[in-house]
Amino acid sequence: MIVDELDPADVAPGSTLRPHRRYRQGGASIVYGLAEVYEAAPLLWTLARWRFDDPDDGRAVLDAASADADRPVYLPFNAEGTPDHPTRRRLLEASGFVLDYQKEAVWWADDGRPIPDPALAVTVAGPDVLAPLIDACQAVTRDRADARFPLAGDRYLDAHPGRWFVAAGTDREPVGFVGLVPREGEPDVAMIALIGVRPDQRGRGYGRQLVDAAYRAARADGYRGVLSLVDVVNAPSRRSLCRHGATTTAWHRYVYVQPA
Repeated sequence: MIVDELDPADVAPGSTLRPHRRYRQGGASIVYGLAEVYEAAPLLWTLARWRFDDPDDGRAVLDAASADADRPVYLPFNAEGTPDHPTRRRLLEASGFVLDYQKEAVWWADDGRPIPDPALAVTVAGPDVLAPLIDACQAVTRDRADARFPLAGDRYLDAHPGRWFVAAGTDREPVGFVGLVPREGEPDVAMIALIGVRPDQRGRGYGRQLVDAAYRAARADGYRGVLSLVDVVNAPSRRSLCRHGATTTAWHRYVYVQPA
């Protein structure tokens, strides 16, 4: 086993991982470091860039890296971009990792079918309205990642520049929001960066209307479709997103954790 000490200041552009150490054996390697994306717990260790051809070598570097941890270790990966994901899951579970949460994707392709006008007043909004609304919605959410590691509303907006909309109720008070941003690497595809309804306003169909507003905005902006990511346990959000022909896709994200 070869262990390379890494410089945490040496970070690839766009990376949220602060590398700490690399473990190598045979053709396998894994990088171990701090994941700054976890706002509520910035000192959680994470494993990333896990590569292997031989499962035995893959298991060896995984065990060596996680054995050094003095706090929970997270390892996320995307099934769509990881053809060997069944092997990875088996190795993780054999090493004491447990599945923490899963997200799946919903894809809406604009086929030209009519999209109703929202009954609510939906307008483009700025950070002064959006930031506290995002904070309020994430305080009580079914999305396990957002609940466990919430990102403050102002930082969420900084990290996801795009068009953000707010829906107002009959008293003109904001009841929910949705953010539409271009997908990196696919300029003709939009993503719903985040969607939320205030906890005291849920169950009234506002989420569906916000999705309608996002799809209408994507059409007006010339996108060919919209991709959304949702926690598999968040059935209400998934129902809202699966509108106007939208369906779940093969994209799937697994996040495993090994408790300290």
